[in-house]
Amino acid sequence: MMSVDAGEDVVAPLVAEEGPGVSIAAVNTPESVVVSGAELAVAEAGQRLRDAGYRTKRLAVSHAFHSPLMDPMLADFRAALDGLDFQPPRIPMTSGDVATPEYWVQHVRDTVRFADTVSGLRAGGATRFLELGPDATLTGLIRACVTGDEVVAVPGLRRGRPESESVLAALGTLFAAGVEVDWPALFPAAGAGQTPLPTYAFHRTRYWPDTPKTPAPTTADPDAVDSRFWGLVEQGDLDALSAELDTEERDGLGAVLPALTRWRLGRRERTALDSRRYRLSWRSVPTRPDTTLTGTWLLAVPAGHRDDAWVAAIAAAMTAAGAEVRVLEVGEQQLDRAALATRLDEPPLAGVVSLLALEGSRVPDHPGVPAGLAATVGLIQALEDRGIDAPLWCLTQGAVDVVPGDGLDHPGQALLWGFGRTLALERPDRWGGLVDLPATPDDASTAGLMRLLGDGGTGEQAALRDGAVLGGRLVRADPDQAPRRNWRPSGSVLVTGGLTGLGARTARWLAEQGAPHLVLTSRRGREAPGAVELEADLTALGASVTIAACDIADRGQVKDVLASLPHDLPLTAVFHSAGVANDGVVTELTLDRLNNVLRPKVEGAWNLHELTQDLDLSAFVLFSSAAGLIGSPGQSHYAAGNAFLDALAHHRRARGLPATTIGWGLLAGGGMADDTGATERASRRGLHAMDPGQSLAGLRRALDDDETYIAMTHVDWARFITATAGTVKCTVISDLPEYRAAFPAAAAGHRLAEPNGGARPWARLDALDGDERDAVLLELVREQVADALGHTSTEALPPTKAFVELGFDSLAAVELRNRLVAATGLTLPATLTYDHPTALALRDHLRTAMFGADADPADSALAELDRLEDMLSAVAADDGIDEAAKNQVLRRVQKLAAALAGQGGQSEQSRLIENADDNELFDFINRELGGPGQ
Repeated sequence: MMSVDAGEDVVAPLVAEEGPGVSIAAVNTPESVVVSGAELAVAEAGQRLRDAGYRTKRLAVSHAFHSPLMDPMLADFRAALDGLDFQPPRIPMTSGDVATPEYWVQHVRDTVRFADTVSGLRAGGATRFLELGPDATLTGLIRACVTGDEVVAVPGLRRGRPESESVLAALGTLFAAGVEVDWPALFPAAGAGQTPLPTYAFHRTRYWPDTPKTPAPTTADPDAVDSRFWGLVEQGDLDALSAELDTEERDGLGAVLPALTRWRLGRRERTALDSRRYRLSWRSVPTRPDTTLTGTWLLAVPAGHRDDAWVAAIAAAMTAAGAEVRVLEVGEQQLDRAALATRLDEPPLAGVVSLLALEGSRVPDHPGVPAGLAATVGLIQALEDRGIDAPLWCLTQGAVDVVPGDGLDHPGQALLWGFGRTLALERPDRWGGLVDLPATPDDASTAGLMRLLGDGGTGEQAALRDGAVLGGRLVRADPDQAPRRNWRPSGSVLVTGGLTGLGARTARWLAEQGAPHLVLTSRRGREAPGAVELEADLTALGASVTIAACDIADRGQVKDVLASLPHDLPLTAVFHSAGVANDGVVTELTLDRLNNVLRPKVEGAWNLHELTQDLDLSAFVLFSSAAGLIGSPGQSHYAAGNAFLDALAHHRRARGLPATTIGWGLLAGGGMADDTGATERASRRGLHAMDPGQSLAGLRRALDDDETYIAMTHVDWARFITATAGTVKCTVISDLPEYRAAFPAAAAGHRLAEPNGGARPWARLDALDGDERDAVLLELVREQVADALGHTSTEALPPTKAFVELGFDSLAAVELRNRLVAATGLTLPATLTYDHPTALALRDHLRTAMFGADADPADSALAELDRLEDMLSAVAADDGIDEAAKNQVLRRVQKLAAALAGQGGQSEQSRLIENADDNELFDFINRELGGPGQ
């Protein structure tokens, strides 16, 4: 018997040509069959299949089951079965009439059509599959037959694991997927019991989103007719489908229905995958026509680069445009934020232009950190510490692939692109944009740069090429692109970070695809949790496995791993998934944090690139993140590392080397978010986890299409835009239809401005009295706090409770600040929640910023009395005012004094005033307030 990684349509003609001594014994999946029969005939068929590029494997079995060689024993087997008593199964079976001897005789001889059985069950509505057997063999086959978010397949037992643990894990998985489980049946054996609940009423909060009800479509609606037809196809309901089509050709329809069902389900899954596939496109972007700059601009350059061609050209162009240019050189000894902050003592800046990315050396003692990136981080932190809110523009050279012929000579500078895209979301008020320069300066390019700078902090992500200003924009990938190849693993395949998460999932997928030898690396090697179990699973799938303890960022260790590969199984593919996440906003980054994140991802990828560039690889796959393309608040250094991987793929392609980078979004059950606890926060921002089966289908598609870069992420863009205030500077997504539809609403949402706008967003508060104004402002603050923390209401957020006690971290503080900036139009510091640590204190700060400090009532009263004093003195001294008018004024003063005395307790002086006649009152005014001649 021999397994073949090919479909029945490929194998059946070859088997037929071998004659009656060989047959197809099993169809396990649409791409995997088993051939059985006479040894020579099977061997010959296997050789022809291998010559055609299909993988085969001889099975260790005692007989050629399900083949003509079983014919001699069928009569004896039939006679043995006659002595048995058959009963109908209590649990329905799909295989036929299993309560007859004839079924079991045919089972020995006929083809086992497992794939058809699973597809039929799926067509009948089955979405949950439980394997009852000693291991997970059938579970893997099921996953290869049917895919999709709604399909769950689990094994009841796993080899090498305790049975009770495996069974409970399977039950838990099915229960989480909606299967009803009789948990009380476990209680007696487990020693568990019932716990009485409190008798008081529960406080309930609904967390499920309300789905709006839509009217049922009418039968006259063409979409409704199509939906009904395809619904019957998916259900495999032959009777109902025959009636729908009004045909008596039931047999013919029944023959094609399984294939039609598979096509329909496959097409639905492909459509879902297409909606999650994106790539980066470049187009011309509009800029202002003139190139005028005003004020003082800071031009930050690496030490020793002041005379570089581009530095000189930009400084001259900025000066010619009207700017006063101050050049700041930053060297290795000036990377510290405090050291840089002391050098930023000039007059207010109109803008900051950074060419620090041009420095390609590494920071001493931090080999994973480019000095240009470290200097940029220090500059941003210094600007923050000094309260300088001028827009920052980061410039690179040869860091992005824009037009044909771009060699992308400096992939290390691409880190600034991932970093800048995140800074745009974290600090949109201080972000200018990104610009990639051509190799040499020219008048058209410098003019284009001046136009970008003159536009202010637009957040544009531009490249200057051939005199044009091109902007990078995210677009959906072409769903109809034809595959360029049918990629299959061969020889040895290296998977870095291959023992956990996405790396382990990829290793299993490679084994299922027929990889002969898998080399899995991690820093701990076989000591890593789950390593031994994974090795057993991969071996059961037919692959030989090598687990190596290797620091992928250590060039020598990588070289040793590559040198240890067997000569008969040369390295043919690399999958780099190694990486770590260490969340923190830009103001919290240190060299150590940068190094810990960048070293395995960036240094590791570069080591693999250099050490394999002379090998004949069919695939060099870099697992990146969509964060490198659209940014991710709190992960600027992680986004930077992923942008480098994207650039490295283009760098390799430009040199004729294979390379594919996949920018993953959030992945279910094995992504970086699982390690950092960021899944919930990402979900609040509209980032949804992709199903493992769908992500692997996307990986297969990227390899078959021989992509250089493809992003695969499941994003609710409307939610992403409204939940992330900084998307106003996220120009890379501005061409998406969702952005164009949602951004106006997002820009206006939660603002205090009137619908027709105005210079003061809080103008409508002017009409409110103090208490009403305070109530509106407090509610605004609490709503934004609730959104930043993911609460559905403000009920659990007391206005006097400290933000840190409510669960705020640095990223939540940045999100709240950005939301309040968007809502009020105020300029607010990054330390907002630390300076004003409760909602009440923050409300008071916003009120003061909007309307000025409230004066003390007593001080205000005294100020008014000062003005009254001047007026009364003038009245008393004016001989032109008749006595009757003076008396009227004086009586009013007497009443006011009496009223004040009545509220606060009557003094001796107030009684004298109340009882005084006119002459006595004038004498009092002249004496106390100052009369003529005094």
